Amino acid sequence: MIVLDHDEVYRTLTMAEAIAAVEEALCAAALGLAVAPVRSSVAMGGGAVLLTMPAAVRPTRAVKTVETDRPMPGVRCRSAPPALAVKLVTVFSENERRSLPTVQGAIVLFDPTDGRPRAILDGRAITAIRTGALTGVALRHLSAPSAKTALMIGAGGQAYDQARALIECLTLRKLYLYNRTMRKALALKERLEQDVLKGRPVAQFGHEALTIEVLTALDERVREADVIVTATSAPEPFIDESMVRKGQTIVAIGAFRPEMSELRPEVIARADRLFVDTSSGAREEAGDLLKAEGHGWRWERLTGELSEVVAGRLIGRESETELIVFKSVGVGYLDAAVADRAVGRLGAR
Repeated sequence: MIVLDHDEVYRTLTMAEAIAAVEEALCAAALGLAVAPVRSSVAMGGGAVLLTMPAAVRPTRAVKTVETDRPMPGVRCRSAPPALAVKLVTVFSENERRSLPTVQGAIVLFDPTDGRPRAILDGRAITAIRTGALTGVALRHLSAPSAKTALMIGAGGQAYDQARALIECLTLRKLYLYNRTMRKALALKERLEQDVLKGRPVAQFGHEALTIEVLTALDERVREADVIVTATSAPEPFIDESMVRKGQTIVAIGAFRPEMSELRPEVIARADRLFVDTSSGAREEAGDLLKAEGHGWRWERLTGELSEVVAGRLIGRESETELIVFKSVGVGYLDAAVADRAVGRLGAR
């Protein structure tokens, strides 16, 4: 059995490959061929819990976009390879005083044809890369073609891969970083410049010149940004209506429990189109949307799931003046797809 630790996952899998795996899995989901049952948990006491999340992507053939009476973006579902996995996550609230991560985990990947265990992969690495790749797919389908400026809010465990996806999928000229603790934002800037930008030709990104700047406050440059990505653990919203404008694309991935939110209800209510990764998960866990209920927004205004856009069943963006929000809470079949791609790349070397 193959075992890939945190660093080996990153050495094996590029962001471009992860984005391709996520896009293929979303197509499978749109066809009803991706499965991720509700997670189960076992409490250990003292704030400790073990979560188990099985998931599968069944074999998918390439399909054409669904014919409609409206112009579609020309998306075509590529065939998705099958994947079968279980994600195991531990949450130990006392780990901070032990100088250990609060959330840890592993992904066990099985052979989808005969059930043999194929690999064990570091869960934090796969989760971070998968979440970044999902943001990349969302921006590829929802952002305005003219988007040149992005703002990344948060510099925690998810931020590096979120920023990598921004750079991979958009033709950026300016990337702003903001975090309440400035040293973390400065460290993220240095890591991106060293790991992602250094030594790669400007032409490879299509950028004239991409510069990264750390902000000391959320000021008028929030409205300047064509794309805003929030990846924080904030319990209360910090993006309000005065900070957003028409034409922006907002990707909110940080609030993953009902009591958490990053966007104020007025922002949700103002969105022209609003997409989620999974409707069932959003209704259970998306605090941004749950808190917006009764404050100018209702579930009937949900435009749909991102998978429907990727498969060509829904239009993502109709004009450059729309304010679009994508809210993600995570879905297990994307972990299975990305883990399978990592092991497949390792075998191809």
